[in-house]
Amino acid sequence: FSEHNYINAEDCSTEGTRMDHSHGGHKSKSGCAKVHIRKERKETTMDPLTISSKNIEPEQDKKISGLFGTSNAIMESTAEGSLSMIRSSVNNYKGFGLPSGKLLSSELTSIELRPAISDKPESFLLFNKEECLEVSNNGIKNGQLFSAKCGCEQSALVKVVSIFGKTGEGKSHTLNHLFFKGREVFSTSSSSVSCTEGVWAAYDPELNIICLDTEGLSGMSGKQNLRMRMLLKVLAISDVVIYQTRSERLHADDLKFLAEASKAYKYYFLPELKFIAQKRNLEIPTSAMSPSVIIHHETQNTEVLKSDPKKSAECQIQEILASLELKLDAFSDLKYIGKKSCGKKTDYTLLRNEVASHLHDCVFRVLRKPSVIFQTLNILDERFSDNISENGHLFPDEYFSCPCECLSCGSRCEYSLNHTKEGVVHSSSALCRYQNQFDNHIYKCSKCLSKGKENIVVPKTCSSSDSTIFGLMKYTLSGL
Repeated sequence: FSEHNYINAEDCSTEGTRMDHSHGGHKSKSGCAKVHIRKERKETTMDPLTISSKNIEPEQDKKISGLFGTSNAIMESTAEGSLSMIRSSVNNYKGFGLPSGKLLSSELTSIELRPAISDKPESFLLFNKEECLEVSNNGIKNGQLFSAKCGCEQSALVKVVSIFGKTGEGKSHTLNHLFFKGREVFSTSSSSVSCTEGVWAAYDPELNIICLDTEGLSGMSGKQNLRMRMLLKVLAISDVVIYQTRSERLHADDLKFLAEASKAYKYYFLPELKFIAQKRNLEIPTSAMSPSVIIHHETQNTEVLKSDPKKSAECQIQEILASLELKLDAFSDLKYIGKKSCGKKTDYTLLRNEVASHLHDCVFRVLRKPSVIFQTLNILDERFSDNISENGHLFPDEYFSCPCECLSCGSRCEYSLNHTKEGVVHSSSALCRYQNQFDNHIYKCSKCLSKGKENIVVPKTCSSSDSTIFGLMKYTLSGL
């Protein structure tokens, strides 16, 4: 949460001159705040970049030089006698000795300053390797802090692009060249050890997208199951998912990961997203709940999948999935971008155009506010946060389903994790085993069972239309 500190402006007067130094993060195009000088009911506004000596009287020039002569990163005199404002950052305003916030005075106009949007995006840690959200202020997680870390306005409408792949496939390098013109926004390394742990985020102000760089599927941080569940949470809030691979051929485990992620997303995350949208009144339509997947396949010597008039590359992938008995039905769209580099520098033109077409498509995927994206991610993180055991499956049911089991028959609850917080009791569709100590018997109507229907009934001594004495007599005679 942001706070505004209000203090009384002190006099900085020299022969009747009064000044107001506004401290804050809002900058003009030059990077510095404007300074207003009031003298004898006359107000002069100095340009942030240059204050020409032609527009300032000699006496006033001396007063200004006296006021700013000892202040670092504000002004300096030139050979021609003019005063030039030095470009400075927000932290340079500390030279005035004033705290951040807003200055109020009965005589001077107050200026409310807001954090500036940086034209050079930087990445920040969203999830650490322990699957914990790092965007919090004194333990409070809110969308305002997420927007501030991204460097975008809270009212901005954005989309989310995430990238997945094995360790060492160049995911961070791809994002840097795809959205940030090669700037190392996401850390890259030539080392054989993965340089990305957890999930990192950065905002692209030109395309209004939030980029998410994820840890490799075979990362070195351990806890494979926690990493897989964390990646699925990222997938749930993404609009476009890029699966990066540089293998000479598409391997079955690559498609298996996408298929298992699709299955887990469909049966656990998609119903949860719908429930969140209904209960929290979030602006998440059903069409915005399934991301589109782009497989970016780069080879050096092997030919990539090519589309022809009879069969596209996507159809060839669907045939491979069918032969492996796998499905990708949870995703709204599937695209394949293949490129044979032959040792040359990677050309991202085709991938950039494909991503741009998905970003401009608002039919299936709508724009959302950063606070809505973070709130959805935070709710999913709270719901699916229990400890899980290590096993060899990619996305087993234990990741997301309730761990409670029936004491009588051992059947597992079919609802998702932490469903009791919403007032939903445990349930299972499997037939239970009767045990006397639990008294877990129910009665069903025999006539309904003969017709193929199962209706649970509650035994009563008399019907609601009978009197108490008549009902007791019928109940007694029925047992004879």
